[in-house]
Amino acid sequence: MKESAESQNHRARLCHLKLWPNFSGYGFSLRTDSFKHEHKVENVEPLSPSESGGLLNEDIILMVNNKTVGKIIVYQVDRLSHTDVVKVIKERSDVELLVAQPKDLAYFRKFPDVISAAIKNPIRCETSVE
Repeated sequence: MKESAESQNHRARLCHLKLWPNFSGYGFSLRTDSFKHEHKVENVEPLSPSESGGLLNEDIILMVNNKTVGKIIVYQVDRLSHTDVVKVIKERSDVELLVAQPKDLAYFRKFPDVISAAIKNPIRCETSVE
């Protein structure tokens, strides 16, 4: 089945970030909006593993290493707190983030299962080798 033009205009990104030996951390900040239950990327540093891996300011993190992180699916109970998200990101030397910009997330919210809609055809990004 052919994808609609609208779905092609709204795609999540699956960003595989890898730490660099000569860079401290991944190079971004995380802000959590407890009211919206969203974990938002901020302060993506230029020339960082995050920028190289396709992460953008204002990205909303939907999944970390295949774990759903927000109240994205209706009635979802297993939300991760800000502390838990940071812990999962920092526990390895690489991390996989499913992210979407706010306009794309608004499109995915039209579907009963937001995560399934977002992960259906993501743009795949990966940190380059330093």
